[in-house]
Amino acid sequence: MLSHTRQHLWVRVCNHLCGEDLGRLDAIIPDDLESKFRIEVIKRLGGKKGDLQRAVEGAIYLWINRPAVEKLKSQATNPRLLPMEREDATKLLGEMGDSAIDALLDIGNNSSLLASERTTARQVVSKILEKKKTLPVEPYYEPSASE
Repeated sequence: MLSHTRQHLWVRVCNHLCGEDLGRLDAIIPDDLESKFRIEVIKRLGGKKGDLQRAVEGAIYLWINRPAVEKLKSQATNPRLLPMEREDATKLLGEMGDSAIDALLDIGNNSSLLASERTTARQVVSKILEKKKTLPVEPYYEPSASE
């Protein structure tokens, strides 16, 4: 049992199975985890209205997609598969968006793959990041120690 007080973290997240419908989650988490999460949300997104919801939603999607991302990454780097099959797995990773960026970067830097496969992975990452540029999110700025 936790020795410190627990708080309720009320968030609304989109229910991806029901389209426009919204679901509500009530999660009890340790105070220190909540504080760290809120601080990170402010650092990354600015602390505007709706940022906490977007961050929780993103974390849930990452958690849900992780097994599929790992499986596709394994296929994209499997030397027993044909290069075309590996590239197809890489392209499927691209359809998963943000949750696949780390895996795609690993593929793009994997020297055991063909240059064309590494290039495909890098191009897919570029497309994902290009889509993100259209979002109105300010970049995170960390002041230097002298400020």
